[in-house]
Amino acid sequence: MDYFSTFISNLMNGLSAHPIWAWILIFGVSLGEALLIIGLFMPSTVVLVGAGTLVGAGKLEFWPVLAATVTGCVLGDQLSYFAGRWYGERLKTMWPLNRFPALLDKGEDYVRKHGGKSIAIGRFIPGIKAVVPGVAGMFGMNQVFFTLVNVISGTIWAVAHILPGILLGQALTFASDLSGRLLVALLVLIGVLTIGGWFVRLIASLVDPHRHTVQRYFARLAQSSRFASVRRFGDVLSPENPNSILLALGILAGLLAVVALIDLISGLIIHHAVGNFDRSLLNFFAELRSVPGDEVFLRLSMLGDERVLYWVAAVPIIWLAFQRKWRAAWSIIVAIAVTKLILIVFSFALAPQGLNVDTMDFRFPSAHVLLAGTIFGSLGICCARGLSRWSQALLISCFAMLVVAIGFTRLYLGVSWFSDVFGGILIASIIVVMVSIAISTVSFTRVRPLWLLSTAMAVFVIAAGFNLSYNFDKELEHYQPLNRFVSYSQSDFLDGGWMKLPGQRINLIGHATDDFAVQWIGSLPALEDALSAQNYKVWGRWGWHDLLAYLNEHAKIADIAPRPLVHAGLRAKMTATLISPDAPDQRFVLRAFQSNVVIGGNGASQPVYLLTLRQEAAHNNLGLYSLPADHPASPEDLAKLVTALRSNPNVETLPVQQANGSQIVIMKPKS
Repeated sequence: MDYFSTFISNLMNGLSAHPIWAWILIFGVSLGEALLIIGLFMPSTVVLVGAGTLVGAGKLEFWPVLAATVTGCVLGDQLSYFAGRWYGERLKTMWPLNRFPALLDKGEDYVRKHGGKSIAIGRFIPGIKAVVPGVAGMFGMNQVFFTLVNVISGTIWAVAHILPGILLGQALTFASDLSGRLLVALLVLIGVLTIGGWFVRLIASLVDPHRHTVQRYFARLAQSSRFASVRRFGDVLSPENPNSILLALGILAGLLAVVALIDLISGLIIHHAVGNFDRSLLNFFAELRSVPGDEVFLRLSMLGDERVLYWVAAVPIIWLAFQRKWRAAWSIIVAIAVTKLILIVFSFALAPQGLNVDTMDFRFPSAHVLLAGTIFGSLGICCARGLSRWSQALLISCFAMLVVAIGFTRLYLGVSWFSDVFGGILIASIIVVMVSIAISTVSFTRVRPLWLLSTAMAVFVIAAGFNLSYNFDKELEHYQPLNRFVSYSQSDFLDGGWMKLPGQRINLIGHATDDFAVQWIGSLPALEDALSAQNYKVWGRWGWHDLLAYLNEHAKIADIAPRPLVHAGLRAKMTATLISPDAPDQRFVLRAFQSNVVIGGNGASQPVYLLTLRQEAAHNNLGLYSLPADHPASPEDLAKLVTALRSNPNVETLPVQQANGSQIVIMKPKS
């Protein structure tokens, strides 16, 4: 963990210290993205959103980044425009444009249809944006008009890429304040989704010029069949069908998934063991785990619980049955039944390969990923019918990213090997392709896909909300490491057992921070009563709804929840605050962390809590949110806390202990 945190910190600090290199990279990527054909292969979104993230994190200045982005994209489009203007029709025969005749034809059709608007709109459309400026030059578009539209649209394009990154940078900075490990885990997830999206777009750009030829060949082959159902399938696969691209890409993905799945399963069966890559990933994510990260990724993982997914699956089944689309409805039912059958078969064929986990974990394939992929994939196929090509791509991509994110959470939580997650994705892809083929000849004219999607998403949100509300605490406990409590009698504890407890709080990266000056033997309600008598405010369990108060940069310190600190990976069981009498914008925060020691006697046991005191002050972060700045309380403030508790008639102070020159005060409620 220290390595990853240090690497990210050094990278961001290096760019902050030498911003000129960041500006050159941003300019180069923006320029390349706007050049003829080269823009197909340039990961501009990844780099520019990353640059915006550094701006939001306070590592780069906004205006130089915006200037580099605008200058690069405007200059790239101008060069492409002049290339078209100078070479004219000869440009089509020159390398590398002669390798992409279909893309050029599409660009020409787009410019003819939209005229000057194509410069502004086309910049945001993958594929044709790489040829539109050159085509505009070939068509002799007015140079002044092109430049004006180019500058305006280029500025909007730059802001549209950088602004989300700035917001992401602010969110990651906030996450870093809560937990360095959460920051790294989020960066890994965002990187996987972003780079994966760019890679898919790159492959699609390379395949698209040859798509019509391949589709037409297989469509004619199917249309020549003597079976009516195969001939209907050939009609659906024909390039003239607007939904054919979705079906063709699905079949291609399914074939690739079959090959990869055979290789994966053969390795698991022959070697009957997980690979080194699986174990390496497990160790990697084990180092990233933290209390805030567990809560974030567990909530995301619970979106793939069966109790949620079955409600989502019921929507398209009932919807299609109501529309009398029986083949489509039964296709989804059969797909889910096959999914469950696969899980049952593999549960007997391949034994769990994990250590110290429940028998439902570490099974191939991952049940969460397989069910989520099958259900969301089937829903996406149904809802994508009748939409435009890019709307279809957006919808399927969103569902795919959700499934990948759920799979990522299973890796993070350490309950699935990468082979389990990857296998679940492959099998789900094959099942969804079969569903797509089964319903390819079904007419969806009266289905109203957008209404179906809206209803399914509403049910998904409601079901997920109920699942999180009623099962989150139980699931969180399930994924926690086992606590092994040590029991002492009170006399043995006072004779030396108390020395077994840590003297300082251990933060998320393993460093010792503030002292545990007080040990409390007894229940939390008794401690809360003692603190309430001293005007302390007892806070409930910190939840993500507390973020709303943080987002108010003018919030008062008394109105926002204390920072959710942890000790040795465990959150505080109780948090209480007291506004400083000398400074209204500051407060003292007392936290009680449960130890692994209990005091037994008279047939009952009392837990031992470790108390720490910190001081918080209101702090405005870049004018966007208010996360309190904090530091350990002074010895004088600790002494005041001890004196105040001692003065409570319901609190008993046991003999003061000495450890390494410091006093340890042990207290308990009076019997």
